[in-house]
Amino acid sequence: MSSLHCLVLDYRDASAEERAAAWSTWSRMNGDESVLPQLRHLSFPCGDDPEGESRNGDVRAAAADDAPDDETDGIPEIDCSAVRECFRLRTCNRAEMYLVLPSGGQPPRELLVPGVRHLEDEEAVRHLLRLLLGLESLAVGEEHIVAQFRECYEGNDKRRCGRMLHRLFQRALHLAGTLRSCWSPGRAPSIPYLMLQRFKEHPRWPRVRALVVGTGAMGEETARLLRACRVEVCLVNRTLRRGEEVAERLGLPLLPWENWREATEGVDGLFLCTDAPEPLWRGSETETFGAGKRRNPEECRREEPRPLPWVLDLGGIPQSAPQSGAVRITVDDLREYAGRLLETHRKGLRRLEQEADATARALWEELSGIYGDTYRRLALARAKQVVRDRVERTAKKTGADPEVLEAMAWSVVKGVLHPLLSNRTSHTNRVWRLLAETERRS
Repeated sequence: MSSLHCLVLDYRDASAEERAAAWSTWSRMNGDESVLPQLRHLSFPCGDDPEGESRNGDVRAAAADDAPDDETDGIPEIDCSAVRECFRLRTCNRAEMYLVLPSGGQPPRELLVPGVRHLEDEEAVRHLLRLLLGLESLAVGEEHIVAQFRECYEGNDKRRCGRMLHRLFQRALHLAGTLRSCWSPGRAPSIPYLMLQRFKEHPRWPRVRALVVGTGAMGEETARLLRACRVEVCLVNRTLRRGEEVAERLGLPLLPWENWREATEGVDGLFLCTDAPEPLWRGSETETFGAGKRRNPEECRREEPRPLPWVLDLGGIPQSAPQSGAVRITVDDLREYAGRLLETHRKGLRRLEQEADATARALWEELSGIYGDTYRRLALARAKQVVRDRVERTAKKTGADPEVLEAMAWSVVKGVLHPLLSNRTSHTNRVWRLLAETERRS
């Protein structure tokens, strides 16, 4: 038998340093040759180089090259000899690690970093299903989480998945889709939807202009929602090709990356939808960027003050710094607002939550049955030995062909055990265990 463990680190309850430390430790657990370059937005800055995102990798690689020569980076060695399978998952708001250990085993203590939640067996399966259903998200019921999970699962991080985790993830994805189609109350909300509702409180709404920085999944949906509300929208993206694809698909203008700060002078809402590791927008930039060039802040202050754009920060890690006198809304600021706005929608998800709990229970019983194959093999081995003993005795007494007798005996055994061999239920493993122990006692 094996046990399933899930370690969950919610970004909203952990500092950037704790996030980076956790992911570094978990990366070493996963056997990565180079940990630091893979941290992406968790710890290392990327600057504002318009050459493209590849430059970010150079910065991260340089940071990795500066690490201590002992290649431990101050992280303790991890004894993972008992870990059968492991998988890391990173989403916008949390980092997770799934482990398969021998029955009764516990994760290496080095992995239990501050702030992490430890879930076991059925609770871990329930958390995964709720995660895929968006029930653990701020915008409860949202669907973006599925794409994020698939991106991680289909990447390199699945190389240490084995029989149990592969089956868990594949079954969970299938079941989550089925549950959504049966019990979802309708169109799911999202973080861009919540941000748009806050932006509607702008005093100039709906005669507003918006700039969306970043054209990933979050940025594209933000732009689509703004366009549906007949808001004048411009896009900007560090990677030109991706930006052009989204701009063409939505029919919106795309600005050069190196000029987007100057463009903020004429907008009412600045939507930050990137995954940069440090703020892209700071308060001082409103004063020093204007009229297409950098000006002296003292000159700006002598002029008639212009309205500051609302900063709507959709980054899992904040993409903006607090700014005096400006409206700044981050994902964390949406918690209470989302609770009020989605109260009715959450009530409609109660049946989905109930079905998710029941499905998680059945899925865990299925998984634990798979890893109960030890008892099945033992029971079948005992049955095979009994068949051979009976065949040998009968052949001596009757002179019949032993091969014919053994084939007949096995047909009877298979007929009797067919329900157990063809169907896996919550009770199958218990029956195999009883058969194996009974044979052992006899």
